Amino acid sequence: MKKTSKHKNNNETLTYAQVDKKNFGLLILNGIAFRAGFEYVNAFTIISIFIHSLTGSVMLVGLAQFIQTFFVQLGKFIMSPKIHTIKNQPLFLGRLNIFSRLLWGVLSLLLFLNVNTIIILPALFITIAVSWYLGGTLWPVFEDHLVRTILPRRRSDLLGYREFLGGLAVFLGTFVVKEILGSNLVINYKYGILFGIGFILLLSSAIPFYAMKDPFHKVDDNPMALLEVLKNARQIIKSERNYKWYLIIRGLWMITDCALLWSLIAVKSMGDLSDVTVSYMLIAQIVGRLGGG
Repeated sequence: MKKTSKHKNNNETLTYAQVDKKNFGLLILNGIAFRAGFEYVNAFTIISIFIHSLTGSVMLVGLAQFIQTFFVQLGKFIMSPKIHTIKNQPLFLGRLNIFSRLLWGVLSLLLFLNVNTIIILPALFITIAVSWYLGGTLWPVFEDHLVRTILPRRRSDLLGYREFLGGLAVFLGTFVVKEILGSNLVINYKYGILFGIGFILLLSSAIPFYAMKDPFHKVDDNPMALLEVLKNARQIIKSERNYKWYLIIRGLWMITDCALLWSLIAVKSMGDLSDVTVSYMLIAQIVGRLGGG
């Protein structure tokens, strides 16, 4: 493809292939750091064990899961019509990535300060809500940036590398989790370290965006209304068979994730298992995802 354009941000003239070459490796690095960091702050795994260990409440575990799922989808929904109003997508992604992760650093600090559970729990739920709402607003912009700057024949390779190498980083990280959960540290320190590691990794995932190129982005100052988005979605579902299958598989995947969450809580409660023993179940999950990737 011979497509060229003047980059509005740095006045470089780049071909589509040059942009692809530049962004491909950076998007892989972003994916590795994000996947590795995400598992340390995931309401379906580490956070569920933390809440149950702290309170013994299954209801609060379910609340954390609901908050993460709801707010990330809310962020995606609200941002989707505004994707093309953003003048500099890589800069937007980098800045919002950093801003959305800051609360995890604050939460880690509160745990190291041994703040009372009465404060920790609300702080945890607020962190999950704000962090994943902002993460949800990032996702449509990220996907748009990826499909516009990566050559079509290379997109599946990129996603495969992100999933496999990111999954490998997560797999190695589970042994860190096992060591920390099996240590003699008090519970606040254990999870303060885990959330701190997640914070650092997620923060580092923002760095590659600042080096990415995006010369072909056209700004649209008239975003689509949310009601119009819903109408279009209904029409797409009716006419696009592949999209229907995507929604079905996506729904099954979310149900499976929920089942995995409750299996962790069930074996921990019924078998009276320690956190370090439950961590082996986390390793088994990661091995499965690694194979899938």
